[in-house]
Amino acid sequence: MTRFTAGVILALILADTVISTPARSDDRVVFPDVQVPPCTNEWDGRKPPIDALLRGELKTLCRADLVKARLINANLQRANLEGANLTEAILTHANLSGANLSSANLSEADLTHANLSGASLSVATLTRAMLNNANLSRANLIANLSEAHLMDANLGGANLFGADLSKAILGSANLSDTNLRGANLSGANALRGQPHKGQPCRDQRRRFLLRRDRPG
Repeated sequence: MTRFTAGVILALILADTVISTPARSDDRVVFPDVQVPPCTNEWDGRKPPIDALLRGELKTLCRADLVKARLINANLQRANLEGANLTEAILTHANLSGANLSSANLSEADLTHANLSGASLSVATLTRAMLNNANLSRANLIANLSEAHLMDANLGGANLFGADLSKAILGSANLSDTNLRGANLSGANALRGQPHKGQPCRDQRRRFLLRRDRPG
């Protein structure tokens, strides 16, 4: 994959362009399989103990119910969260490096400053997720990232082949060696909501903080 310069990416985004370069046979074979424990039914549709998650004692969490879970600084390195429901979960500064989040629902989750390097998020849903300053280097992100906030995120070497980045905010994101072949960038904007540096992050972050303290 050739290196995308900031100017090329900005031009594509501001033009509401959908990248549609023909696929190569190796586009989807970018990373080795993530090495995680195999799935079990232990937490299928159930809520695991949060304290154990924060301590890194649970690594097999396939299809677990983690809706609105507070997992700040959680140690989930190489955890298997395939199909888990993490809608509106708070995962700021969490370590999810090498984790399997395939088919997980992370809609409106707060992953600010989270480490997702080398993680698999294939077919995951990250609609309106907060990923500012997240480390997504070499992550497999063939996922739905529509309306996601990716300001200052590290996407270096990540695989976004065919990903949905429509209406995403990518201000100052690192896109070096990122595979954007076939990605949908329609409505994405590197400048939207940036009247001055840091304002979108603060505004969006305030909404997450208010939601975190809201009952239920």
